[in-house]
Amino acid sequence: MSISRIAASLRLLKLNRKRRGYTMMEAILVLAIGSILVFGLGILVISVRENIWINTQLRNAEEYGKNYCHTWEKVVRNAVGTRIRRVGPPAEFEAEYMDPDDPIHNNSIKDYLFKFNNAKSIPEIRVNGRVRYFEVADNYTKFPPSTDRRDNFEVYRAGRKGFKIERCTRANIPASYRDKFLTMSFTILYRREPTFTGGRWFSKEIPFTASAYTVNTSWPVNYLDSSLVP
Repeated sequence: MSISRIAASLRLLKLNRKRRGYTMMEAILVLAIGSILVFGLGILVISVRENIWINTQLRNAEEYGKNYCHTWEKVVRNAVGTRIRRVGPPAEFEAEYMDPDDPIHNNSIKDYLFKFNNAKSIPEIRVNGRVRYFEVADNYTKFPPSTDRRDNFEVYRAGRKGFKIERCTRANIPASYRDKFLTMSFTILYRREPTFTGGRWFSKEIPFTASAYTVNTSWPVNYLDSSLVP
């Protein structure tokens, strides 16, 4: 072989060494890093969606509890008559109430029953025997709201956090006021199963308390007996 051919071969080998490209190890490393980034992005998206879902469900539970307490306080303050049908657990409370906000039946007295639904494990209101629903999260819907298989709503039936309606027992309040002062309380428990096996359950308790005096029990009767009613 001539010297010129050997020199040409060396120059070609030198050029091949400078050519850019990936070795097998580099390609495997790039694929591994890319897979980790895609997996991490997927976990982040799932986590954000889970947080949005949980916050929405908690808001629905809070709206239901607030509406339930508000309705109970309004009925107790203005009812014709009230009666604790069952001290508990769970409690049952009945009231005869004329709803001034009802445009159709605003002159009729209805029977309101505040009770615990054992099948659904939530408190409910029955007006003349029919369940009354509330406007929850901009939708007139039932409670618990739309859930998937990993959601669980319940209200404690008994115990310190159970659904109860009771009269005031504080000794520093005169007896005439204690008989008319009522308190209702319950706690909603929301639990959600983790997305991935082995993860932690999400769990939160939302307590609710409402109090009212039955001091206006006479005004609906006086109104119905007046000459203003045709």
